[in-house]
Amino acid sequence: MRTSSDLHPDRRQINWVHDPQLKGKIVFDSPFTPFKKGLIIVLFISVLIATTAWYFSPQITAMMNENSTAMPMVENTPITPLPAPKLSIAAVAHNNSPIIPATTTPTVDNDDAQRQAMTKKLVARAETQLEKLRLTSPDGDNAYETYQELLPIAPEEAQIILDKVIDWYINKGNAYLKDGRLTDPEEKNAYAIYQKVIEIEPHNERAKTLLTIILDTLYHRAEEQQSQNNITEPAGNNLYETYQQLKIINLTDPKTQELGKKIVTPLLEKADKQMIQQKYTTPEDDNALFTYQEVLALFPDNQTAIAGLNKIVEQYYTFALRNQKKGSTESALEMIEKGLQIDADNEKLLELKVSVSQN
Repeated sequence: MRTSSDLHPDRRQINWVHDPQLKGKIVFDSPFTPFKKGLIIVLFISVLIATTAWYFSPQITAMMNENSTAMPMVENTPITPLPAPKLSIAAVAHNNSPIIPATTTPTVDNDDAQRQAMTKKLVARAETQLEKLRLTSPDGDNAYETYQELLPIAPEEAQIILDKVIDWYINKGNAYLKDGRLTDPEEKNAYAIYQKVIEIEPHNERAKTLLTIILDTLYHRAEEQQSQNNITEPAGNNLYETYQQLKIINLTDPKTQELGKKIVTPLLEKADKQMIQQKYTTPEDDNALFTYQEVLALFPDNQTAIAGLNKIVEQYYTFALRNQKKGSTESALEMIEKGLQIDADNEKLLELKVSVSQN
């Protein structure tokens, strides 16, 4: 027969208990020690707190957001430093600190007053120079130099002075245009005025307009002279002289170069006639040498003009040789010298000169 202790290892009949209520009864040992009981209580409280926090978390978050929007941002608020405490002379003396006298600096008002005074002085000087037409000279006393002094401190007033200087030059240039003084006489012509204005103000539009008028006038004049066949004459109204003016102003322009080619052909024809007439080096300004040199001045590589000069040299060699055979030493030497003036290194002429001189 099994006893109560056989039913479970933790079961036993407690006969030794003196309590009459427990005597003869089956009891179990409690599985919960004091430590286990305390641990269960702690776990229960933790679960209770976590559940409460989870349940009220949305309300707490909303309240925090409202408080954050209502409060000003401290980091964006400028911090105004507290004024330094004012120490009396007695306090400074008490602290044995030296008393440093206050220093004053020029105020903006003083600077403006000085600038205005200097501006007034320079403007008055420039006006006097303009009245005396001291525009860009003499050095050290002209309106343009005063403009340069005025520019850093009063740009608007300086520009007014510069405009007056340029106005005078442009008006003078237009007067020269009306008189037909396009490129001469020297310094008193429209092109010289253009150069002066560009020197003062490189991008001046009125100066560019003046140059355009000069070029258009010269090209129009060249067309008329060409239509009238005034290639090299009459003096003062011929295509060659007009081309010379254009060459000074705008040599690289295709129109100017084309005009030069139109001049070359009649010049070469003129030189051919002079050679036939034996006008080799005389009369002055009407001889083949002069005409060929005109062509080479326009186009230094023109082979026809170079060949023409060689023909003249060869002709003088022939004349000198003929005079030598005649026994006319003086005439022979004269022809040799004329040839050498054209070609100083010509070997045939140099040899003939030695031969003639020995005779």
